[in-house]
Amino acid sequence: MAAIRVQDAQNGSNTSTSTGVTWGLNTTSGNLIVIVVVCGAATISSITDSQSNTYSSAVVTNANSIRMEIWYAQNITGGTTPTVTASFSSSVQNNIIIQEYSGIITSSSLDKTAGATGTGGGTANSGNTATTTQNNELIIGGGASGTFPSIGTGYINSIVQLA
Repeated sequence: MAAIRVQDAQNGSNTSTSTGVTWGLNTTSGNLIVIVVVCGAATISSITDSQSNTYSSAVVTNANSIRMEIWYAQNITGGTTPTVTASFSSSVQNNIIIQEYSGIITSSSLDKTAGATGTGGGTANSGNTATTTQNNELIIGGGASGTFPSIGTGYINSIVQLA
């Protein structure tokens, strides 16, 4: 079964110790939630939601006082337009995008991770990546850039930037 993006939502350019993003629609039990957070130099102390799903950190990059993290919750408890909240170690400028996917294997969804940082140029690069082990992989990427490069055919572009 292929992954299908069900919905996404964003809360951008805030300066706070916690920022919430509320879904536009109900979420569905068993789906996957992926969160990309871009912020200043503070660390993310937790990701929580109003459905008590458990979030895990997948990738953390930090360069030039900008931090980008990808978090996920698999096999979620669905519910009526829940709110996802990112909490930070200090008040910091931040931008958050949340995405819900269906069609994801619910046991051990995370296959491989990679992360890299760089400046300039027009090509995003996640560094050396391992060969994936499943068919129909969902590949998530994030970036902290005023101008994000184009993506390849067959991919969906969801930009998260720190303004």
